[in-house]
Amino acid sequence: MVPISKVLFVMILLAGLVGCASMNKSECLNADWYMIGMEDGSQGQPVSHIGKHRKACAEYNVTPDLMTYEAGHAAGMEQFCTESKGFRLGKKGGFYGGVCPPELEEDFLIGYDAGKKVHVASIEAKQAANAARSNQAQLDKLKKDIKAKEALLISSKTSEMARVELLKEIKADGKKIAELEARIPDLESDKEEKQAAYEEIKMMYQY
Repeated sequence: MVPISKVLFVMILLAGLVGCASMNKSECLNADWYMIGMEDGSQGQPVSHIGKHRKACAEYNVTPDLMTYEAGHAAGMEQFCTESKGFRLGKKGGFYGGVCPPELEEDFLIGYDAGKKVHVASIEAKQAANAARSNQAQLDKLKKDIKAKEALLISSKTSEMARVELLKEIKADGKKIAELEARIPDLESDKEEKQAAYEEIKMMYQY
């Protein structure tokens, strides 16, 4: 008897393989290759994406109509390769693979480059805020640790040797606290500066 765990593994693997196919049997048999090309083009897929459809439909003896697909894809590219679509892609940090035809690419790249600037400014603002938040979290933890160690220090159950070690730790924690507190002004200033820069760029580039 085959172990149930192995059967489940094979079922999951097969499900994953089926999920990877770009088109199912019904879609292949009833394919409108112009509309499929247009959809792929409007989503920024390269013409070579038809290779995935070819592979998926080969199982059902269906061969994509390349010329019709390319015509649809060109129409889809006109929808994708716009300044506003370029901006959206750049803003979310998406990758552009140079799929737009030369006559459309210039406008697309204007938007894409603007979107990237907004994206980078957003990331920098988040990183600065996270740095300030992390510094404060470390500070709060150390202060909490010191209180716990101070309670142990005065406890009658704590040995003299343990008290000596606790005093060393409290002193070291105090030094770390001073370092973290000294960083607060710079971290807060950087956070405010990066957030202001992000807001300015976001207002500058709107589509």
